[in-house]
Amino acid sequence: AENEAQLRARIAQLWQTRVLRTRRLTVRDEIENVLTYYRSTFLHEIPRLYGELERLLGRPAPTFFRMGNWIGGDRDGNPNVDAGTLDFAVREHAETVLRHYLVQAHELGAELSMSLELVEVTPELQALADRSHDDSEHRADEPYRRALSGVYARLAGALRALTGREALRHALAPA
Repeated sequence: AENEAQLRARIAQLWQTRVLRTRRLTVRDEIENVLTYYRSTFLHEIPRLYGELERLLGRPAPTFFRMGNWIGGDRDGNPNVDAGTLDFAVREHAETVLRHYLVQAHELGAELSMSLELVEVTPELQALADRSHDDSEHRADEPYRRALSGVYARLAGALRALTGREALRHALAPA
């Protein structure tokens, strides 16, 4: 019954959607549209597909899929593409990927709660945790969370440097 209701709602939505746009998309519109696909599919599904392939192969899969697009950087004579458009495209792409990784780091931090009282960690992980500058007494014996705190801080710093925008801890990526 729920599936049928959702299907009916989608059909109604399609009937109420115009087939053609009345105004031409701008290059910025095109950039934002393509990044919607990155956020809704590519950034989630490509790692999942690689993981499934590696599980089936029993070894790491070679890199065979690379994402890229020309939107905002095409120099084929489009008068609406200039250095400002390219700058906007690069910044928006960077923000999309960095915010995705920020959410992933936050979710991992919520999941990886292991305590040094109960587990041993590699020297490399301990060194990463020690370099994180996370001095919260609540996480003092949680090396995974401390390490991820450092990763999160570096990602947030990259976001700030590349886009001038802040990463709000615990915030979800824009939909």
